Amino acid sequence: MSLFPWITNRGPKCEIDLEDTDREKNPHETGEHISLSPYGSIAPPRIFTIADVPFLDKPNPVNKSILIVEDEQIFAEDLKEILLSFGYHVTGIASTGERAIELVDEACPDLILMDVNLGPGMNGIEVAERLLSQVSIPIIYVTAYADSALVERAKATSPYGYILKPFDSKELHTAIEIAFFKHEKDEQLKKAYDELEERVAERTASLKRINEELQKSEEHYRSLFDGVPVGICRTNPAGQILNANLALVHLLGYPDRESLQAVDVHDLYLNPEDRKQWQAIINRDGGVRNFEVQFRTYDGSII
Repeated sequence: MSLFPWITNRGPKCEIDLEDTDREKNPHETGEHISLSPYGSIAPPRIFTIADVPFLDKPNPVNKSILIVEDEQIFAEDLKEILLSFGYHVTGIASTGERAIELVDEACPDLILMDVNLGPGMNGIEVAERLLSQVSIPIIYVTAYADSALVERAKATSPYGYILKPFDSKELHTAIEIAFFKHEKDEQLKKAYDELEERVAERTASLKRINEELQKSEEHYRSLFDGVPVGICRTNPAGQILNANLALVHLLGYPDRESLQAVDVHDLYLNPEDRKQWQAIINRDGGVRNFEVQFRTYDGSII
């Protein structure tokens, strides 16, 4: 048997006179609802069993663990009994913020029911800020306070729920299950993001290695290209000189590579038809050998 002055069933309230309980009708039979709260005007609360509380006959199959952070001992013990009836495992009750931090470190609960006002010392929001800087745990605030400034402070900690006292058992159970569900999805999303970030980092590192290898290959090619004692150049079909080695630059008498690349290759041929002829041979035979042509040098001489 347990006392739950903070649990209500939503609906019309009826006051109960304990001295007249023998003559009282069962409010569930008449469709009325009980409202028991230390914050209301109801006289000393009626004592009833867990079996009287709706929604508690459906235990949670997963057996998740919950830490209660509450400085009112009777409230905390009753809350513990309710959570146990839901099928949850209660890792402990902390009456101070400091003790809450210790219990989280010791037991690693799956969820925290956090009162905001914990008396002297840290309040619930400050405890949440400390904990969330170190671990990822869904937190549901359970408090009698709802002023806008407090809610704004609580929002900054990204809670998974904010329940006002008094509340009914179904509201509590629903809030807890939704918090577990949302936290699981958040963790899945975070894991997917971390995996994506890791793959991006790996791909970035791979591209960096490939780029470094290409640079080395290009440097090697440039070394071979410039080291050949025969004049060589690369052109596109339109006649633009894409690259020329130093041997060709010196052979044609140009001051530097850039000056030669600025010239249309057709202007280097004494007979522009020569270029068309050796291109036709390449297209036909796949290559050309011993094909002699004459070029104009930088000073206009013929070689």
